[in-house]
Amino acid sequence: MAPSSTVVKVAAVQSAPVAFDLDATLDKLDRLTAEAAAKGAQLVVFPEAFVCAYPKLYDFGAVVGNRTPEGRKWFRKYIDSSVTIPSPAFDRLCAAAATNKVFLQVGIIERDGGTIYCCAVLISPSGELVYKHRKLMPTGSERLVWGFGDGSGLHVAQTELGKIGSVICWENFMPSMRMAMYQKNIEIYLAPTADGRETWPPLIQTIAQEGRCFTISVNQFSTRKDYPEDYPPFAGKDDISADYVVSAGGSCIVSPLGQFLAGPCWNKEETLYADLEMDQIAEGKMDFDVVGHYSRPDIFQLKVDTSQRIALLERVRLTKLMIRKAINQALKPHFATVSVGVAAVGCASDSWAAVPFTTFPAQWPYTEADMRRMDPSPDSNFYSSPRFVTHIDDHAIGVLEKYYASVHSEGMRVLDICSSWVSHIPSYESLELHGLGMNEVELKENPALQGRYKVIDLNVRPAGWKSEYGGAQFDSVICTVSIDYLEKPREVLSEVASCLKPGGYVHLAISNRCFPTKVVGRWLRISEEERLEMVAKYFHFARSPFGHNTDQQPQSNFEPGQLYGAIEKITLSDGQGWTDPLWIVRAKRR
Repeated sequence: MAPSSTVVKVAAVQSAPVAFDLDATLDKLDRLTAEAAAKGAQLVVFPEAFVCAYPKLYDFGAVVGNRTPEGRKWFRKYIDSSVTIPSPAFDRLCAAAATNKVFLQVGIIERDGGTIYCCAVLISPSGELVYKHRKLMPTGSERLVWGFGDGSGLHVAQTELGKIGSVICWENFMPSMRMAMYQKNIEIYLAPTADGRETWPPLIQTIAQEGRCFTISVNQFSTRKDYPEDYPPFAGKDDISADYVVSAGGSCIVSPLGQFLAGPCWNKEETLYADLEMDQIAEGKMDFDVVGHYSRPDIFQLKVDTSQRIALLERVRLTKLMIRKAINQALKPHFATVSVGVAAVGCASDSWAAVPFTTFPAQWPYTEADMRRMDPSPDSNFYSSPRFVTHIDDHAIGVLEKYYASVHSEGMRVLDICSSWVSHIPSYESLELHGLGMNEVELKENPALQGRYKVIDLNVRPAGWKSEYGGAQFDSVICTVSIDYLEKPREVLSEVASCLKPGGYVHLAISNRCFPTKVVGRWLRISEEERLEMVAKYFHFARSPFGHNTDQQPQSNFEPGQLYGAIEKITLSDGQGWTDPLWIVRAKRR
């Protein structure tokens, strides 16, 4: 897709943060962003680790076999000045982009639990997170304080300015990573860095020519006075002046044929500007396209794993699943008693209080940006490898199994959407469970499905898959902690309604765990109660099953609430006592 603008004005901000002072740094970022926007910049790029420090020259008191108390104290200061996503500090970054109506790329130190990561985030002019990239390989002593990123952060985002992506510092020395970005047809290649050597700009020229893309590299210009007085590398060293240069800069902007459009800029704070004539990209590829006519895929191939890596793959649950299955068999008479009379409607329980949703807005309240995910890459990549994880702990799983047992009975036909290797459904002999999921290896492992599954990406095919079931009518539909991943939930729930018997229920289990790069953007910015209300609106605004318009607009005769009634929430676990919270939002097919 060609960008809508043939000329894009960009700004590379060569400056330093107020190291270890988050609020002061955000104030400075606000000012510098406003200055760049006032000069017409559409994309404003800040250096690596601008929010809130690149800890140059410091070892945090660590040597092999020993760490000092002072080093631990400074690490705490570092982590305290980092940014969590979402958080008020991150909201300020989003506000800076939105207020100035620019795309804003900032190098941040991101906190996730007890680990911090060197990240590049791109924020849109509407204040929405476009992508987050965690540095794959911290360099040298950086590995002491920064965690490692994974392939899920290899983003090239299509924007109205062109295709934009970020590669941090010495990642740019990794040929495979550069190739992965070229393969995504990157057009504006951002290279925030902390490398202030004279050998750096020639690398940026090479990348521009190699990828036939515009490259923007921006480094901090920092001096001793940009760091706290008691910063250990300088504390008590009177021979080091306040103007001692810690990072010399070297920021530059380069054309697809390797020509400097601005910079390199050394030994001063300055914002570089350049007009990118986007047509030069196509002109440059006339004689060289590294992933096209100048490639030899018959000889060279590159495999890129864009899946998210987590610390624990809980395959141990296979054993626990077998235990639960045996318990279900032993307690089957109890389940049958609990479920008396529910076969027709699939919903009856005296164990939990159901609270109805009674108030809905007149119109669908969410924007396209609300439903956009941090990682826009195809789910088929993300789920290409089996994960065998459960997103909730054993207590929550046990409560969910009890709930599912209370609303299902022998002889029912149930559809599990967003299914995987376990469905938490009772092991009734005559209950027929069908699964619809993304990874065939996981679906095959699910003993409750007994081979009754379809591999369908609901973000690619939110509608039109009813025919896969030959017109089968289900008594109940379940979805376990996955509704937050759907970009078009109204369409999916409309299709669900078209294969659900009148009076049948849809049960959506919701917790607070997720793959954050894959849930819809609004999910990460709202409270747990607001998430339940959001899901209730999915039901209320589900579209008519008698047709799906390609423009994703409701039909002219569409009225909210046509498909589902009795929309209500149930708290299965309040999350107290170090257990995962768990809710059900359910609705009845009219």
